[in-house]
Amino acid sequence: MLTQDTQFRAVVQSGSCSIVNSTPTTVSLGSTTTWNGSSWSNGVPTSTSLAIISGNYNSSLNGGNITACSLTVTNGIVIISSGNNVSLNGALQVLSGSFTLENNANLIQSSTVVNSGNIIVKRNTSPLIRQDYVLWSSPVAAQQLLAFSPATLTNRFYTYDSATDKYLTVSSPATTNFALGTGYLIRVPNTHPTTPTIWGGQFTGVPNNGTVNLTVANATYNAIGNPYPSTINADTFIAANGITEALYFWRKTNNSNNSSYATYTTAGGVSNSGGDTLGLTPSGTIAVGQGFIVKSTSTTISFTNAMRVANSNAPFLRVAENRNRIWLNLSSTSGAFYQTMVSYMPNATSAIDATIDGRFLKDTQTALTSLIDNEEFAIQGRALPFDPSDVVLLGFKAKVADSYTITLSNFDGLFTNGQAVYLKDKLTNTIHDLKSGPYVFASEAGTFNARFEIVYQNALATHQTNFTENSVVVYKQNQELVINTGTIRMSNVQIYDVTGRLLMTKNNINDSQIKIYTGTTKEVLLVKITSETEGSVLKKIIN
Repeated sequence: MLTQDTQFRAVVQSGSCSIVNSTPTTVSLGSTTTWNGSSWSNGVPTSTSLAIISGNYNSSLNGGNITACSLTVTNGIVIISSGNNVSLNGALQVLSGSFTLENNANLIQSSTVVNSGNIIVKRNTSPLIRQDYVLWSSPVAAQQLLAFSPATLTNRFYTYDSATDKYLTVSSPATTNFALGTGYLIRVPNTHPTTPTIWGGQFTGVPNNGTVNLTVANATYNAIGNPYPSTINADTFIAANGITEALYFWRKTNNSNNSSYATYTTAGGVSNSGGDTLGLTPSGTIAVGQGFIVKSTSTTISFTNAMRVANSNAPFLRVAENRNRIWLNLSSTSGAFYQTMVSYMPNATSAIDATIDGRFLKDTQTALTSLIDNEEFAIQGRALPFDPSDVVLLGFKAKVADSYTITLSNFDGLFTNGQAVYLKDKLTNTIHDLKSGPYVFASEAGTFNARFEIVYQNALATHQTNFTENSVVVYKQNQELVINTGTIRMSNVQIYDVTGRLLMTKNNINDSQIKIYTGTTKEVLLVKITSETEGSVLKKIIN
């Protein structure tokens, strides 16, 4: 029964904006304020304002961020500068003039409303060289592939085929638009410099908004992408979709030996490039225009406005609550690089943990990984509380015989408070303090998943030598023979042919590595390495 005390819940709408009221007070919609090219007619807009721009507007010169109920552009050139955001409850309408989001600017909308009119969205890549690729996703509707990058060769636009785990050429990029929420692998324009240079991508169309549901292949990998003209929170995306595997971001330099993908889980991110200062480590946000690879646990993946955030330029390493992490870099003299990370964090165990552990994609033959049940991971979570007696098994593989370096590139949490990090080399039976500097070693080609461990206590009271055929590495590099004996110094080296004829002798070496010129003659050589204190080792090598 209605009485004089009955209260009503009223929703008053004007266009795409609404004010909800559940008290008996007067309900009023925010006023209209118009930018005429120099000032707002009715004050700076707020979240309830109907904002109109009828003259030139540059956010870096005229007040920075815009917050409004809705925004209509009737005239003028509107530029939202890098680092600035437009936050709307309602719609964006571009009736005349232009509206541009510069690189690292965001358009954030909280309601599922329909936008109208084209905008321009700019997005810069990290420095790339000619013939590099980028996995792009469009933040606007009806963006044609070839129009996005007209100087890219028409046979260098690709979609990802989940069934075959391969990228397939788009048959006609001149008549194909970016599909909503889908990642496309596109090579840089054919005019791109051969030196590292930013590729400035530019999208033109009606800005995407609201919930995006994608039909994907279940239990296998899919190429998808951020569908919005704003960054999205990676952890929110993972939780909302029940993602249990890592997110993989294409960051490959053409023809390199490195992995194609940087990796992210809720534990954090690892880079696939030595150029970490370029922002190549995923940091918890998915940038505008960013495509990525994900393995779904269902046939649907959803993006929602609730994932959108005003993060203009994500930092290299995110400061995460209660994360205690170490990042290890593997590099070689021939230019190979791989990064792995171990995180001691809540909800992690020594077993495989959904959303935390990120698998190694096995797309490179040179890598340093961590092992869980003999499976290789780029990212591994470990249980709290931290136990200094813990041991982390590492996987190591080398495509070629070379000199390699393992570096503790970064650490946070408890590792900033004096906790040591040691690399145990079981082949040479040594323990190295990674906080004191990199560990340099030589390796033949192959997989050596029983060689290295991360430990946090130095269990070797005294150095124990291990001078054997397995611990001595001999390999060809150009026209030189490289001999590496780890931590043990050589006194002399003798080189014989297969008939036993002595070809060369090097005496008084007093070093653990030596390079010897052996010329271009193709033959089998026998190399006798004598240490100063541990005897001799004989190795066979093809010159």
